[in-house]
Amino acid sequence: NPHDVAGLHNSEPDLPLCFYSTMTAMRPLPISPPESP
Repeated sequence: NPHDVAGLHNSEPDLPLCFYSTMTAMRPLPISPPESP
């Protein structure tokens, strides 16, 4: 749901990597991963 993504986009720093990857695949976000090795 676009609305869910838009809402969760506000809490991007706390998003899990798996979900972050999903969002990135849908639309590349100008943010860095929470903690990438």
